[in-house]
Order: sequence, then C-alpha cells, then structure tokens
Amino acid sequence: LTLNILMMLIAYNLSKYLITNSSQQRAITIECGLQNGTLAIVVANIFFDGGLYLIPAATYSLIMYATSLTYIYYLRRI
Repeated sequence: LTLNILMMLIAYNLSKYLITNSSQQRAITIECGLQNGTLAIVVANIFFDGGLYLIPAATYSLIMYATSLTYIYYLRRI
C-alpha cells in the first residue's frame, strides 16, 4: 500500500511540474499507479512460473486497484 501511494504521489508531483494540463496530470498519476501491479503479475509468471510467487503479485494488484479507485472517486468528488 505504501509503495503504491508513494508512486502515485511521485507521479502526481512530477507531472504537476512538467505538464500544465490537469487532466493529463491525473491520467499520468492513475497510469503510474496501475502499471506496477500488471508488471508484478507478468514477472511472477515469466520468471517464476507462477505458483506461490503469483500470490503476492495478485495481492499487490488488488491493493493497487483499490487505491486507484479511491483516487478516482476523490477526483470525481472535486
């Protein structure tokens, strides 16, 4: 959870300084939060042939989607 929130904060702050369009800043923040879970599942499948190594990757992906949906809900409320 900490890793995902930290990554989204870094992406938001970097995009805030480099991009003036707020919708692009939001999209970059969401994309950076979502891509790590998919990468974890791919690495677990390719390098470790799935199995027990897939459980932490899938758990991280579920947490990642929960934090991203929370961020999207926050953006919709603004």
